[in-house]
Amino acid sequence: MGASKQKGVFYDLCQKYKTWIIEYNSSNIGFPVYMVWLTDGVDDNQDKFIINEEDQIIAATKPEKLLQYLAQGNGLLLDADNTQKWLLHSTDIPVYPSYECPIDWLIDGVNTKRTTQEWFSEMTNFINFFRDYGEQLKDDMLIKLYKTPELQKAWDFFYEEMFWPEFKTAEKTDRKTDRETDKKNTVVYQTDFEQLAQELNLLITVFENNIEIIEEQA
Repeated sequence: MGASKQKGVFYDLCQKYKTWIIEYNSSNIGFPVYMVWLTDGVDDNQDKFIINEEDQIIAATKPEKLLQYLAQGNGLLLDADNTQKWLLHSTDIPVYPSYECPIDWLIDGVNTKRTTQEWFSEMTNFINFFRDYGEQLKDDMLIKLYKTPELQKAWDFFYEEMFWPEFKTAEKTDRKTDRETDKKNTVVYQTDFEQLAQELNLLITVFENNIEIIEEQA
């Protein structure tokens, strides 16, 4: 889960062009799908997804098929010059996702109340992806969905109680081993888990309803 540990030519390309492949895993879809998420250098470095003309996120069942489809001129290439260079240099080399979005694991965590630091981190990442999509479209309905009370509370809790304290500690000393252990430990978190589950499931449903899987068209 989370960021890929793979390093190599494609990793370096993704970092250079600030363009990455996201692996999205959800039993609602039934198989992993892959999408492109990037930092748009011509729009104030806003993080966005590559979408189609209907404002749906373009996805495929294999990273290679996704890149082939986009290289054929399909999709709305944001920061086009940068993205086209990324696609060109990605030809004929192994490509792989930079990040895995573990949807089923997020749902299981909130249903069982097994909220570890890693769970909070991954859920916050998903909320941030949804936020990027909503703000990319400037869609007020989507923006309201990720700002619902329990999701906002969990998002704030992660940054205030985990991310920023750990960031400040990491600046002073190397606690890598301890931090990895901490991520597996259950975090004491008092909230309305039933409401949190409802808000998270709605966010997931809306996000997935806005994905176009193009495998059969490539």
